[in-house]
Amino acid sequence: MPGSTAPSSRPPLLVGRSRERGLLRAQLSATFDGQGCLVILSGEAGIGKTTLAEDACREARAGGALVLVGHCYDRSETPPYGPWVEVLDQVGALPGHSPAMPAIAEPSMTRSPSQAALFGEVRTFLVAHARERPLVILLDDLHWADTASLELLRFVARQLASLPILLLVTYRSDELTRQHPLHWLLPVLVREALAVRIDLSPLVDDDVRTLIDHTYRLPPDDTRRLAVYLQVHAEGNPFFLGELLRSLEGTALLLTEAGTWALGTLADIRIPALLRQVIDARLGRLGAEADALLAVASVVGQVVPLTLWAAVGGTTEEALLPLVERGVEARVIEATDDGLSVSFAHALIRETLYESVLPPRRRVWHRQIGEALIAQSTAPDPDAVAYHFSQAGDPRAVLWLTRAGERAQRALAWRTATLRFEAALSRLEGDDSALSERGWLLFRLAVLRRFADPAAEIASLEEAESLGRAAGDHALVAYARFYQGMLRCTSGDFRLGIAAEEAGIAMLDALSPEDRDRLKAIDTTSDSLDAQNGRGELTLALGESGRYAQARALGERIVSLPLTETSGSRGDAYYGLAYAFAAFGQPDEARRAFALARESFRAGDHRSMLTASLFEELVIVVLTYQADQPHERQWVEAELSASFAVLDDVFDERSARSAGVVSRVLQGAWPEAFAMFEQSDVRFMRLAITTLLAPLARHQGNATLAWTMVRNGLPGGPDTAVENSAGFILPLRTLAVTLSLDAGDHDTARKWLVALDEWLDWSGSILGQADAHLSWAAYFRAIGDPVQSRTRATQALAMAGAPRQPLALLAAHRLLGELDLAENRLFDAEAHLTAALALADACDARHERALTLLALAELLRLRGHLPSARAQIDTIRTLCVPMGAEMTLARADALGALLATLSVASSTILPAGLTVREAEVLRLLSMGLANAEIAQQLSLSPRTINAHLTTIYGKLGVATRGAAIRFALDHGIR
Repeated sequence: MPGSTAPSSRPPLLVGRSRERGLLRAQLSATFDGQGCLVILSGEAGIGKTTLAEDACREARAGGALVLVGHCYDRSETPPYGPWVEVLDQVGALPGHSPAMPAIAEPSMTRSPSQAALFGEVRTFLVAHARERPLVILLDDLHWADTASLELLRFVARQLASLPILLLVTYRSDELTRQHPLHWLLPVLVREALAVRIDLSPLVDDDVRTLIDHTYRLPPDDTRRLAVYLQVHAEGNPFFLGELLRSLEGTALLLTEAGTWALGTLADIRIPALLRQVIDARLGRLGAEADALLAVASVVGQVVPLTLWAAVGGTTEEALLPLVERGVEARVIEATDDGLSVSFAHALIRETLYESVLPPRRRVWHRQIGEALIAQSTAPDPDAVAYHFSQAGDPRAVLWLTRAGERAQRALAWRTATLRFEAALSRLEGDDSALSERGWLLFRLAVLRRFADPAAEIASLEEAESLGRAAGDHALVAYARFYQGMLRCTSGDFRLGIAAEEAGIAMLDALSPEDRDRLKAIDTTSDSLDAQNGRGELTLALGESGRYAQARALGERIVSLPLTETSGSRGDAYYGLAYAFAAFGQPDEARRAFALARESFRAGDHRSMLTASLFEELVIVVLTYQADQPHERQWVEAELSASFAVLDDVFDERSARSAGVVSRVLQGAWPEAFAMFEQSDVRFMRLAITTLLAPLARHQGNATLAWTMVRNGLPGGPDTAVENSAGFILPLRTLAVTLSLDAGDHDTARKWLVALDEWLDWSGSILGQADAHLSWAAYFRAIGDPVQSRTRATQALAMAGAPRQPLALLAAHRLLGELDLAENRLFDAEAHLTAALALADACDARHERALTLLALAELLRLRGHLPSARAQIDTIRTLCVPMGAEMTLARADALGALLATLSVASSTILPAGLTVREAEVLRLLSMGLANAEIAQQLSLSPRTINAHLTTIYGKLGVATRGAAIRFALDHGIR
């Protein structure tokens, strides 16, 4: 019409978003002031997330910011770091700027040796550009993002607060399930990056009327009538509203000769009930030929390269240009700035077109697209080719899925790699012509998933070995056999595991040079496994299983070889050596070996191994030998927590909390420690954590749970073969002795003790000797043999001091103090218990402090210091109630009741007006002790004892020692 402009050509109008725009402007202003932020925009499809984000980007550009945009696309497998590649490529394309980072587009271990290094490079790259001018990055449609992109988002977002970088992300809330990685990442982003969340809701009636008024300026009655119609059909969805309005133009909405709009009869207009019909009507205006070509484009993807579109559509780029121009004018597609591609104006348009293509034709086009991608590039995107061949049901999908999986592994995107290999394997099910290929896919999947459930993946490796044998693939057989051994050891079956590892190493030794070369070509995870690397893992298995002398000999031989020969095995070898050094009582050497192991693991980006080694150093070395150095424990726990933080693709965030379980146990936060255990999915840590928590279950009065934990680690009971249990479960053996004694089952306790001694003799371990002596001392005490009990406790004290083991020293001192109390050797008891209490405080071991205070309260009772003893009982209750330490509380209550009885007795029953202290002196006198011995027992001077005796004689009316003793015996003071 003359003098008119169609509303579709106007810039988009934002209505009903005042609050959201205000929030975005505030964050943009803070960014210009150097305080960056992450803003998360969410809502259903078509709700206006991208429109709002682009509005903020326009304001940012107007203010002088550099704006970068990265997209995720549905129906085509987004490659690792897809949206970030777009962002970085845009920077590289700017005049006067350095090229973008090729390492993230096609990761190379030579460029970025680890994901941490890769992420650091990206951050440095972005910060460098943000220093020149504020930076705004929009990542659109993250519900289609790959896991690697989400991990990089988390890394960058955590560090925005002091940078002039505003990070905007959008996602469809209606496409997010609990299984989606973004579902779990969102609360983490809010907590770690203090992200601002903006959830867009549908437009209300007033907003719709504002939109109509601004665009069409209809009379008020017509505006209300049209608004009601739109709300019924579009339900406040801005995209739906816009599409419905455009479908009405020229029918119900008519442009008059005066250049104004008029609304006709809506009832007479056939308006589609579904958006698909709205889009179909809009597309129909472009003609049947355009519809067919756009259908081809929808199968290509959200972004459509013109060369690819022309090749599959059977036309030329030049012939496509008129359609491109009309499609852009109709806002069906948009042209990219480089002129090489077009993209659909909205994903819903593409979805509608795609669903309109019948499946047979869709399958053919997918195949043709895959072939064209291969033909048009020397290095086609494996994810894109794999996707199209998969949709076509083409057998070539297996090859490209495998290549995509390999690329994801190189990019450290392990979940993506797992998905690709699983998809490839599913397409080979039952194909007897691809036995070797199936076997290698099974092997790769088992390695990728081994930390989630090692026992389950053993079956996958056994099947892989079987397929390798059937195919005559010696490399696959050797590889699968060795890894079976590794996973069996991880699952606690060391006897079969070590045998399988040794058999696998022998097979690796026997491989031909051709098989070795093939092995290296297939293994893309890290350093290719060879016999030398296998011996490193064998060293670790030997150390973990208690074969310490073998581990030490093999490990020292490996680490003495040149680095070039052992680069892939040194980490495991040092790990195994650390076990051996810890067992042989060499904590400094053990920690040094752990540190060297982690150097190797970091170099190879073996993050799971790094995490495991930190935890075991904490439990085996730091807790055992340095418990009285809290700063050492806290340092390792901080490192462990940081290590978990970069393992989100292996473990969920709840598992990271278990990094602090040792401190929780020592500090008495037992309910929290048990919660960590229940929530964690870190299987390789669960057994070690069990050794920490099982004794707590006993202290809490839950003997059933304690026994269950013992049997989980030692399913064969005391008959468990010495060669088939991990060395670090020794606390479960000593706990089994204690539980048996609690039940009065002395015979079973002795069986456990004999088994413990056998294991210590077999392993040659020094670590554990003190604990074994303590358990024997408890046993002899229980059967009424104080002499043997004291002998063993004294041996425990000596063993716990060389090398020094603070918690074992504490337990030995306390036991000797308790034995002294039973024999009325109060001076000796005080010395031992004072030493135990000092160790408990140094270790910040609150339950150990409570147990020691209980013995000290008994000492105070025996000395007649009843008020002080009662004060100790109150302190014990304060410590133990939050822990739920019911057994200790019961002992404290019993002693408290006795103290109450004695308090009454001291004021009403003691004869001749004797005080409690005088009665205690008289009691010791009646036992035949000399004055000096009485002084020693009561920690008093001989002069004080003489004074007490003078007073006692006066009260009793006696003049001789014998008469005083006779009085004591006659009145029951003994």
